[in-house]
Amino acid sequence: MELGCFSLQSLLLSLGLVILGLTHGEGLGPTKRPLPGHDERGTCRECCERGLPGQQGNPGYPGVQGPAGLPGNHGNNGNNGPSGVQGPKGDAGPTGLTGSHGSKGDQGPIGLPGKRGQAGDPGIPGAPGKPNGAVNSQALGPRGPRGQPGTRGPKGEPGQGNRNSHALGRWSAFSFGSTNVVTASTHDDRILEFNHEFVNIGDDFDPERSVFTCHINGTYYFVMHANKWSNSRNLYIKLMKNGDMVTAIYEDAGYDYYDGISNSLLLHLRRGDRVWLQLHSNNEVYGGLAKMTTFSGWLVRED
Repeated sequence: MELGCFSLQSLLLSLGLVILGLTHGEGLGPTKRPLPGHDERGTCRECCERGLPGQQGNPGYPGVQGPAGLPGNHGNNGNNGPSGVQGPKGDAGPTGLTGSHGSKGDQGPIGLPGKRGQAGDPGIPGAPGKPNGAVNSQALGPRGPRGQPGTRGPKGEPGQGNRNSHALGRWSAFSFGSTNVVTASTHDDRILEFNHEFVNIGDDFDPERSVFTCHINGTYYFVMHANKWSNSRNLYIKLMKNGDMVTAIYEDAGYDYYDGISNSLLLHLRRGDRVWLQLHSNNEVYGGLAKMTTFSGWLVRED
């Protein structure tokens, strides 16, 4: 009986304690109270909910300068810049002092042969030679006596008559030379001038223009001779008749300084025909004191 009373008292005591705990909110049941600053779901309402932005504060004071950083790596070389514009030419510097006389240098190589000099005056004629290689005049015997006259020959046939201009007293002949060095321009020919007269029978050759004009119909013989004294230009001369080339002479510049060339021909001319020599463009001819460039012509037979 006593044991049953003790058990009932203990049960009541425990029940009272439980009721007391629930009354003060310390239990784990649905009647638990929220913590201060929290809602019924336990969410913080004081520090976790963002409010409206406040006004901007004043700038703070500059901070203390930090320590210097470590040196950076060396950068790559840049590309070459464009070339600058050439500057103006500077003024000439003052003349330097004259240097001391140097020692004599070694002898240089032998140079190219120079141009041939002008022809000298003719020498004194030598003594007559001995016939057949004789060394003295005693190789010839004494002159024999004059022979007897021969018998008279037969009479010749009668002549056909002569219409040659020589027999009629008319003749045309000329011969002229040049002492000049004549050079034609790069693009144009030029008439070859002659400044020395050897002969001008009939005055058919005009020395002012260096042109022959025919006044007697017939056959004429012409001769031209020319010299060059340079290897820088060719020698090309044309014989012209009324503006057309008939024949020519030509000598390449080559390696020779001195060369002479000639040509000749027969031409049939009529009154008024003109003949002259013409130097080709960019060519040169040499006459010299000896008049080594010449032009001659004469009437061979009249029509």
